[in-house]
Amino acid sequence: MTEILLLATTFLNPILPADFSDIDCIRYEGRYYAISSTLHLCPGMDVLASDDMVDWQVTGPVVNDTSVFGDAWTWKRMRRYGRGVWAGCLRKRQGTFFCYFGTPDEGLFVATAERPEGPWSSPHKMSGFGGGWDDTGVLFDGTNGYLVATHFADKYKTYVFKLTDDAHEVIPETKTLVNEGQGREANKLYKWNGLYYHLYSEVAKGGRRLMMARATSPFGPYAERRVLSHPQPEADEPNQGGFLTDDAGNWFFFTHHGRGRWYGRAASLLPVTWIDGWPIIGKPDKDGIGTMVWEVERPKVSTRRESTRRDLTPRQGNGSFTTPRREVTAGTFLSPDWAWNHAPRRDHFTIAGNSLTLRPFRPLDTNDFFTVGNVYTRRAFCPSADATSAFAIALDASHLAEGARAGICHLGGDTCEFGLAVEDGRRVLYLRRNKRERTVLATDMPTCVVLKTEWNAKGVARFASSTDGKSFTDAGIDFTLRWGNYRGDRVGVYAYTLGEGTGEVGFGEVKVY
Repeated sequence: MTEILLLATTFLNPILPADFSDIDCIRYEGRYYAISSTLHLCPGMDVLASDDMVDWQVTGPVVNDTSVFGDAWTWKRMRRYGRGVWAGCLRKRQGTFFCYFGTPDEGLFVATAERPEGPWSSPHKMSGFGGGWDDTGVLFDGTNGYLVATHFADKYKTYVFKLTDDAHEVIPETKTLVNEGQGREANKLYKWNGLYYHLYSEVAKGGRRLMMARATSPFGPYAERRVLSHPQPEADEPNQGGFLTDDAGNWFFFTHHGRGRWYGRAASLLPVTWIDGWPIIGKPDKDGIGTMVWEVERPKVSTRRESTRRDLTPRQGNGSFTTPRREVTAGTFLSPDWAWNHAPRRDHFTIAGNSLTLRPFRPLDTNDFFTVGNVYTRRAFCPSADATSAFAIALDASHLAEGARAGICHLGGDTCEFGLAVEDGRRVLYLRRNKRERTVLATDMPTCVVLKTEWNAKGVARFASSTDGKSFTDAGIDFTLRWGNYRGDRVGVYAYTLGEGTGEVGFGEVKVY
């Protein structure tokens, strides 16, 4: 018999202390679904699911293969750092789910699915939109559909369009300017109580704040504007997000915050208070404008206990990350939490459940780890202030060829590789940060080792190795994790060669805690 629980305790923000940028969300059949942008990573645009708005899991991507957008997205060129799949919108019309998103170089796209978990159709490029557009929002209002998007390349002008009947294109002659101003973005369209609402953010004195305008038509004029939240640099500026409700009719805003933290743009769930027909996000200040809330009463929803997963761990902290949480998860390489750094060279890897085999090839630039192809990564979660997070993996280098290198890495604003290099027939343990000369830590290593990286809330990582998976030797070198290319740090595995041969390296027994 399924056990039904009524959750009424509190939770601490952020609920996802890792890089979950550009949130949008909906509720469907008693579950909550969200999307999060992925930029240069492959697959593209993560879909998340939750039974209670607090515990989320990644269920899969919208775009299975980002190479459909061109070679710049792949291992052949690797030219989409800081670009790629940007903020999107998730909506349902009748029996079909739609995901709209933009890429700053290619334009606006739409994909469809029968369920949010997918499978999703191949992205359809919308006519009339080239590079320079972002932050799409869509409203389905009866038989009509409307799209809002910002032309950031033209002074951040924001337009509303009517969609065609199939919702795959806009009707060009309906293009209507509704907003403009430097840094305005994070568009969403809603209809509540017969009025149309345009949510967006803007840069004001003190930082970024969320704004709302409303009108009697989706095309405006949007004469009224309301500040929904104060600029809050201390809370990393809650920004991109969407509204959700629980079974009791309480409103919430699921949002990212982002101001260059090493772990990226974390996600929080904030309460919403309606004041004079405006949804105020967070705790209303004395002026009626919202402020950040770190401890929130759980949404009142009925949920199935057995559906809860814990593979996004450690998942919870608060504004200072002072609540310890330490869980161990055995990961598989088929988990949707993994993504390639640019679309991979598919004939140079094999995944079979708990094992991954990489066949090394030469980087585009032998002195720049950002150009190493087939680097497989996952988000680095921020631990509580008095705890650490870690990633450990077993490596089998028995078939690695002369000149090849393989191991674990951090990839964010900076890079660090920790692994084995085959030189003169010997396996050398080394560590290399950015483009610096590598540090040799040991020679004559065995063919099979376990490599580990462990980091604290300040983003300081330490590496260690083991020949038995139990006793570890510390590398004795710190590496500071850093935000870069609009992404937080990611941890993962790599293999490349500076020689003529390739061979292969096997990875397995992933542990994340």
